[in-house]
Amino acid sequence: YEERFAGKYAEEIYATLKDEIKNEEYGDDESAETGLNEQNKSRTKEQTPQENRTAKSDDRPLPPMELEPEVEEMWASAMKEALERAESQGKTPGGLERVFSRESEPSVDWRSKLYQAIARHHKNDYTFSRPAKKWIASGIYLPTLQSEKLILTVAIDTSGSVNDALLGLFVSELESILLSFPDAEVDLLLCDAKIQGTYRFVSGEILDFVPKGGGGTDFRPVFEYIEAELPQTSLLIYFTDAQGRFPDNEPHYDVLWVMPKKAEVPFGRKILVSS
Repeated sequence: YEERFAGKYAEEIYATLKDEIKNEEYGDDESAETGLNEQNKSRTKEQTPQENRTAKSDDRPLPPMELEPEVEEMWASAMKEALERAESQGKTPGGLERVFSRESEPSVDWRSKLYQAIARHHKNDYTFSRPAKKWIASGIYLPTLQSEKLILTVAIDTSGSVNDALLGLFVSELESILLSFPDAEVDLLLCDAKIQGTYRFVSGEILDFVPKGGGGTDFRPVFEYIEAELPQTSLLIYFTDAQGRFPDNEPHYDVLWVMPKKAEVPFGRKILVSS
């Protein structure tokens, strides 16, 4: 324990030590003996423990560059409303629209967003089968947040508006999901204007099905089927071009629309795919 680290976070302490090690590599012999070069020695002597607690570290870790999807969507909506309000009042500064347009483009790979959403869903239930260990010594048994198995419902739009390349991308991504999550069970629904096929796959299993369809697009049959046959559904991933008729009411489970281009959906979250 060193007083100069009083009141600092572990990240700050390690950043300081890392800086000192780097300085030691380029310091003189005396600094090599103590782990500090002359600059660090003088800085340590000048600062009291109180100053260490209040001093700002240049090595303080930066906040995460990525926001939670809900927060990101909230800020995007707020920026859009502000821009529209400024345009209606004729007060939009030159070049501002280009800044908003550039910043609104996705900066994170769409597959990363998809897998992050699935991972958050994976730990969506509390269980007492594995109680929280940190409280057991105090005689308190609390559940841990985890799921024994990842259960997903996936729908693939097989309508005529989805070309073969896009359909192949959807099927390939479903296969990747089954390979990426070791204990997953997926109920697959194929639908254009009606349900064209239902399948169930588990992790590591080879996808063996024929994507039937080619007609119009109606999303309602999928939601009706889930309501009748898959009441345990808590997350639906719908691969589609989002050109069709939506249900009138929002379901009680989460819905993730994976689509190739921007389109309006009445509920759920959107992820835009990119090649």
